Amino acid sequence: MYLPFDNAEEAKKNILKIGLQFGEPYMWYQALDKPKKEFLLICMGTGHNHPELLPEEYIGSEIVYDGEFVWHYFLVEREKLKKRFAKMYPA
Repeated sequence: MYLPFDNAEEAKKNILKIGLQFGEPYMWYQALDKPKKEFLLICMGTGHNHPELLPEEYIGSEIVYDGEFVWHYFLVEREKLKKRFAKMYPA
């Protein structure tokens, strides 16, 4: 997704809420008048291990399907994640 923030830290400060609307996940944020940068919004279920995601990238959770699942959301700058993957999983 493309968001009007310089980095993930600035984006996190401007995210108002992550939640469900009509059964679908949505993110509401305070938009800034800046050029947009590419970010990844990653949704992961409880119990899944993803060592490439860092705790400081966590932005919220949502309980879904009458409490059957919990989804956790992470916001990552796309280019930073590409570099991290390259170091963790060299070709």
